Amino acid sequence: MNTSVIDLPGSLPVDEQCLRLEGVSWQQYDALVALFMDQFPALRMTYLSGVLELMSTSAAHERVKKIICR
Repeated sequence: MNTSVIDLPGSLPVDEQCLRLEGVSWQQYDALVALFMDQFPALRMTYLSGVLELMSTSAAHERVKKIICR
């Protein structure tokens, strides 16, 4: 008998993408956040010492996130 409430995948879905950009200024990062914040809610941006990482999350990721939030 399976007592698991959520069937989580064993690996990240293939439609998650990650892009790493180096040499990005804080002003450029701030402008990108302002530009994309409302238009792409599934876009994750991290910035540290001139390195910007952009990651898109999959539909499965967003679904699991909503389940955990509830």
